[in-house]
Amino acid sequence: MTNEIKKPIPWTGIILIILGLTLLLNRTNVIDVHFSQIIWGALILFGFVNTMRGYKYNQKGKIFWGTVIFLFSLYFLLNTIELFEFRHRVFIPAVFLIFGFAFLTTYINNLKDIMLLILSVMLISSGFFLILEDFGYFDFFDVRSIIKTYWPILLIILGLGMLFKAKKHQDY
Repeated sequence: MTNEIKKPIPWTGIILIILGLTLLLNRTNVIDVHFSQIIWGALILFGFVNTMRGYKYNQKGKIFWGTVIFLFSLYFLLNTIELFEFRHRVFIPAVFLIFGFAFLTTYINNLKDIMLLILSVMLISSGFFLILEDFGYFDFFDVRSIIKTYWPILLIILGLGMLFKAKKHQDY
C-alpha cells in the first residue's frame, strides 16, 4: 500500500501557456485579438480557477473573490469585444449583480449561512431593478420612492436572518 501525495495542478503554468499561445497566434495573424481581450480572458480563467479551488478546499474567500474577478473580467471582456452595447449607466447595476452572484456562490458552498443568501437576493434584485429602470421599464423616481418607502423591509429581513441563525446555533 503506497501513500502517494497528490500534487496540485499548476494552474498558473496552464494560464501562462494559454496566454502565450494566444499572443503567438495573434502575432502570426491566425487570430485577431487585442491585448485587453487577452488580459480579460486570462483574468476570467484566473477567477474561475480560484472559485473552483475555493470549493475544493472549502475557502469562502477564494469562492467570493474568484467569482468577483471572473464576473468583472467577463463584463469588461464583453465590453471590449463590443458584443453588447454597454452604456455607462449599466456599470453600477452590474456591480450590484456581480457582488450578489458572488455572495450566492459563497452561499452555495455553505447552505447553512442564510445571511449570504439574504445579501445575494438583495443585491441581485437591486441590480435587476436598476437595469430595468435604465432600459425604461421603470421611472427613476418611481423606483426611488418605492425604495424610500419600503427600505425598512430590508432591516426586518436581516433581523429575521440573524434570529434564525442564532436559533440554529442554539440547536447544536
